[in-house]
Amino acid sequence: MTRVAIYLVVCAVLICGTPLSFAGAQAASDKPVKFVVLSDLHIGLNETNIAYKMLHYNDKVLRDMVAEINVMRNASFVLVSGDLTKDSEPYNRVEALKILGSLNMP
Repeated sequence: MTRVAIYLVVCAVLICGTPLSFAGAQAASDKPVKFVVLSDLHIGLNETNIAYKMLHYNDKVLRDMVAEINVMRNASFVLVSGDLTKDSEPYNRVEALKILGSLNMP
């Protein structure tokens, strides 16, 4: 769990701490666009049989990340990419959407 949490925190800090400019965006506004990227969430409830991958902890890690993102004041939006669930199981999709639905930004 620690390795995944560190990876997600580092990604969030690197992305949020780095201004991103798009071609022509500076003409409309001088404010940089800052956002958070979450990737490869791999929510895997009830996956304790392959504990070395620690999929059964990823929902906790995601909840912690959402809590951290919700206190950020300098990000405009969150981009979620990659695999949301282990193998697209319906109950894992429901859990991922439930957790992501608690984000305070688009």
